Amino acid sequence: MAVLCQQNQIMLNIAIGLAAGAQPIVGYNYGAKKYAWVRELLKLMIKGTVIVCLICTVLFEAFPLVFIQMFGADGELYTQFAVLCLRIYLSLILFTCVQKVCAIFLQSIGHANALPSEYGEPGLLRVLPPGA
Repeated sequence: MAVLCQQNQIMLNIAIGLAAGAQPIVGYNYGAKKYAWVRELLKLMIKGTVIVCLICTVLFEAFPLVFIQMFGADGELYTQFAVLCLRIYLSLILFTCVQKVCAIFLQSIGHANALPSEYGEPGLLRVLPPGA
């Protein structure tokens, strides 16, 4: 499980890096009321995250042994179990990364309380109104 968590964290760190890097630019443009540019930045952040996550997901699905053996392999049974876990656990990492990017985006425009799933509360993801 540690192998999966480390690989999950690597992908999350990439997504968080993209969003955190854009955070000052988003906040500045939101404060300057340049909402069209803010929307464009959100699209770019999500697009970049989706591309990175899809590439990683394809690599995890196509070559799981490479990623598992980076952290060691203890035997055939362990390897089979690790491959199955890797494919299941990281198959939907895209949604986790996009959620993190959206949470950081909302924080950068001052609406951090608009995303209940970031705090573990049940509920649907609320989206910004078109004029915001």
